[in-house]
Amino acid sequence: MTPLTALQALLEEAQYDLLAIQEPWINKQTKSTYCPRGSKVWFPGAGSSGLELWSIYNPLEDKTLLQSLLSRQAPGYPTALAGDFNLHHPLWDQHGRYERKAETLLELAVQWDLDLRTPTGTMTRAPQGSQRGPTSTIDHFWATVGLQTTYYGLEQRGKSDHYPQVLEVHISGPPLQQSQPEGWNWKMMKESRVEAEAIQLPLKMGLEDPGPQGLRARTKEQGGLEEAFDQLIKELQRIAEVATPRRKANRGHGSPWWSVEKATHRRDLLWNLERWARCKSFNPPDPAKLPTLAGPSGGPDLSSHQDKARALAGRFFPSPEADLSDIHDPDLLEPWEPEFNITEKATARDIEVTLSRISPWKAPGEDLLPTGLLKAYGYPLFRVLAVLTETCFRLGWFPGGFKRAKTVVLQKPGKTPETYRTPGGYRPIALLPTVGKVIEALVAKRVTGAAEAYGLLPAEQMGCREHRSTELAVRLVVAQVHEA
Repeated sequence: MTPLTALQALLEEAQYDLLAIQEPWINKQTKSTYCPRGSKVWFPGAGSSGLELWSIYNPLEDKTLLQSLLSRQAPGYPTALAGDFNLHHPLWDQHGRYERKAETLLELAVQWDLDLRTPTGTMTRAPQGSQRGPTSTIDHFWATVGLQTTYYGLEQRGKSDHYPQVLEVHISGPPLQQSQPEGWNWKMMKESRVEAEAIQLPLKMGLEDPGPQGLRARTKEQGGLEEAFDQLIKELQRIAEVATPRRKANRGHGSPWWSVEKATHRRDLLWNLERWARCKSFNPPDPAKLPTLAGPSGGPDLSSHQDKARALAGRFFPSPEADLSDIHDPDLLEPWEPEFNITEKATARDIEVTLSRISPWKAPGEDLLPTGLLKAYGYPLFRVLAVLTETCFRLGWFPGGFKRAKTVVLQKPGKTPETYRTPGGYRPIALLPTVGKVIEALVAKRVTGAAEAYGLLPAEQMGCREHRSTELAVRLVVAQVHEA
């Protein structure tokens, strides 16, 4: 089958909106071709939407084509690139080959906000006839991050050494709008502004008011205490809003901060790609982040977000009924008095010490307030939080809002693709509000301290105890062996 007949077979089997033909036939007499090089096609859409399609041939000896694209401003529309790039890099080459010129293509991908849609290791070129050499992945599809595409794989190549590839770009309907990320850019937080705003926090919360509208008077019951916590969270979020800029969506070259981000992080990004190439490029490609899940008992597959969420929730948070039939101790049903008491007093110093032991910039919960921000509020917040925490201890009550977690789903590493199609291939990470975590940490400190003080733990227990380590456990075992 000649390349022409292979092309005719493709056109008979399916209808394509656009063919990107590389190295077309050139008329020897006129030195021309009816398939112009370097053309760009723009499909107008509704309103200001659109799609740019680029057909690119990067000759082996040419070093200026990609540089010329780098010098252009990033497209203002979703973009797709199709072509023969003649470049090797471990990010897509199954043999791990590397060419320094490929870094220019990666820089273009960063600047234009593109990602590779041809699967890693796809054999797009293979020698035929008298040709020699290994297979390669030099023909690529690249597309704007967030642009919906479907890769249909390779087609018959005839006598050509390159395989045709088919990519469907979904442009029907309104263009995809990049959602605004929630939260704030904490790297740009003005700590001096946070401290200045926090000075008024005790006054706004009524900490110094001895009357009926004061903080202590309002929090004698659970309802007032819950309202006080809600007021505190809103005030902390207000201070975060005035002292910290909001996070911005990555809009590529058009964003006003893009040049700063690119200058700071581009080299780090390339080094991260190189590190991936050395350490993980030989691994099979990762499956989709959350593929379609297999239905229960041979039922239909779960493809919608709602169905997947219900299946994962059933796996992560089962709610079996407690079986109490084997509990026969009558003493457990009688009122009892504790043999010792744990102090209910909480001071600003207690809050400060507890915060100092918590990592500052871990992902926050629904309140979007990291521990590093709570530390920046300083002593005014510590005073307010100490009063509220002490009231929680006295009432024996914990706010329900602090029990509500934002659950993030992560893949379990090293599983098979079949496992990732079941809820068992994933694990949850619960992100709780940080103010509630401070109270929980203080309670845990009090409980463990009482357990140590009153001898409630076996002397040989090493886990979860201060000043005890694996080394101490090994020494204890060795000493017991010598004494035996």
